[in-house]
Amino acid sequence: MTNKKESKLSVHAEVELEPGRVRKAILTLFVMQFLTVVQAVMLIPVVNEILFDLALPEHAPGLLFMLYMVGSGVFAFLSGPFSDRLGRRRLLIVFGGLGSAATILFSLAPSSGFLYASRFAAGAFIGPVQVNILAYAGDIVPPARRGRMIGLLMSSFSLASIVGIPLGGYLVLLGSWRAPFLLVGILMGIMTARGLVTLPDTRQALNLSEGPRSLRQGLADLQEDYGKMLDCFREPVLALFLSSLFFFFVGLMSFIPNSSTWLQRNYGLSTLAITHLYLLGGLFNAVATLGSGWLADRVPKTFLVAAGCVLMGLLLIALTNLSLTPSSAGLLFCTLFFAGGTRGAPYFALATTMTGIDRRGRFMSLLRLIQNLVMGLSGFAAGLVVKADPKTGLLHGIDKVGLVGGLLTLCTLPILLRLRRRYQVD
Repeated sequence: MTNKKESKLSVHAEVELEPGRVRKAILTLFVMQFLTVVQAVMLIPVVNEILFDLALPEHAPGLLFMLYMVGSGVFAFLSGPFSDRLGRRRLLIVFGGLGSAATILFSLAPSSGFLYASRFAAGAFIGPVQVNILAYAGDIVPPARRGRMIGLLMSSFSLASIVGIPLGGYLVLLGSWRAPFLLVGILMGIMTARGLVTLPDTRQALNLSEGPRSLRQGLADLQEDYGKMLDCFREPVLALFLSSLFFFFVGLMSFIPNSSTWLQRNYGLSTLAITHLYLLGGLFNAVATLGSGWLADRVPKTFLVAAGCVLMGLLLIALTNLSLTPSSAGLLFCTLFFAGGTRGAPYFALATTMTGIDRRGRFMSLLRLIQNLVMGLSGFAAGLVVKADPKTGLLHGIDKVGLVGGLLTLCTLPILLRLRRRYQVD
C-alpha cells in the first residue's frame, strides 16, 4: 500500500515512459473505456425494440442486465492473476478483441437464447478490459498525477451517457436496434488493433518469473494466485476498503434501475424528457468527474469521496421522499449524476494506491467482482420492494428504497474516517 506521504511526494511512475507515449496510451485507454460503456448504456433506449423484435417477455431487460453484470464481475475476477502474470497489455488486446466480437454477435442475434448468451459473453470479455484499463493507467502514471488521469478516464462514463443513449435512439430511427451495437463492436475492434501500436508492454516492471514447466505447475500457480487475491480479505486495510464498496454502490444502484419508470409513471415525464435528463446529468457528471480528479491530486482523496457520499445520500433521500414538481424531480435526478462525479474519480484513484504494481491487477479484479455483485443484487432487491399500483400504474416503494439507500450511502463515512486515521490512507 502507498501511504499518505509517499502518495503525495512520488512523482515517478512504476513504469517510466516518454510523455508522448503516455499521452497516446491514455488516449487509447480513454476511447476503449468509452466504447465499452457506450455498448452498455445503449441498451436503455433500444430495449423496447429488442423486446418487440424477438418477442421477449417483460422480465428480459432485467435478465440482460444481470447476465452482463455477472459475466463482467466473474471474469474480471478470474482475469486478475493473468493481469499480474502476463501483463495488462496482453489482456487488453485479447479481451478487447473478444469483447468486440461478442458485441457484433449481439447485434446479429436471431433468437432470445443467442441474445442472452452473447450479452453474457460481452460482459465476460469487457469486464477484464475495464479492470485492466485502470490497472494499466496506475502503472504508467505517477501517484502525484494519478487522480487527474483517473478522473479523465472516468469521464468516459459521462461522455457515454451523453452520447450513447441518443446515439442508440438515432441509429434505431435510421435502421434497427442492431445498428448501434454493430457500429460500436466494429469501433471496439479498431481501437483494440490501435492498442497493439500505442500501448507499450509494462511486463518488465512486474518482475515476472519464468513460465510453469508443466500443466500441473501452471494450475498450482493459478491456485496460489487466486489464494493471494482472497488474502486481501486478511489484510485489515484492504478488507476495510473492499467493505466500503457495498455502502458506496448500494444506494444509487438500488434506485437507478427503477428511476426511468418511476419518473415516467409518477411524474408524467416522457421518454424524450428522460433522454434529455440523461444528457444533462451526463454533463453534470463530466464536470464533477474532471474537477474531482484534478482536486484528488491536491487534497485528500478520502475527503472528496466523503463529500460525494454525503451529497449522494441526502439527494437520494430528498428525491424519493419529498413532494416535488416534475421539474424539481428532474433537477434533483440530474444532480445525482453530479454527486456521482464528485466521488467516483477520487475513489478509484484511491483504489489504485492500495497495493503495489505486483498485486494491482488482482486487487482491481477482486474489487470489480464485488462492485458488480453489489450493483446487480441491489437492483434485484429493490425490484422486490417496488410495486406498481394495478389501478393507477404509479410505482410505490421508491420512498423506502431511497431512504434506506441514502442512509446506507452515508455509512461509507466511518469507513473512510478509519482508513484515514488508522491506516493513513489518503
